[in-house]
Amino acid sequence: MQARLAALVAVVYVLLVLGGSLVRIALTGDFFSLRLNFVQPVTWLVCILGLLIAWGIWRCYAWAWWLGLGAVCFQLYRFGSWVVANYSLSHLPGPNVLLALFLLLTFLLLLLLPGTRAACSR
Repeated sequence: MQARLAALVAVVYVLLVLGGSLVRIALTGDFFSLRLNFVQPVTWLVCILGLLIAWGIWRCYAWAWWLGLGAVCFQLYRFGSWVVANYSLSHLPGPNVLLALFLLLTFLLLLLLPGTRAACSR
């Protein structure tokens, strides 16, 4: 059950990454940034890896657990270094950034629960 919840959190994160771009375009009408955002390989890499990890954790594969752990730690490192470099307590990040951070921390917590690790053993 915990593994499936972690997989759902990974899918929601992928939807946030893709949907955040689409919402920004809908609000601003700037179609150039849509083309620019979807051409970047990092966006597609995050989405493909996120869906692969979600599928693997849903199917309870051990490789997906390890890949998910590495990916979430790397993303948290990227978020942390970006926030430290760009923001202070007087200028906090926007709600989309905080939502993505919340999803990553939730995913990490769900991965580290003993039931998830025990379930992902194939």
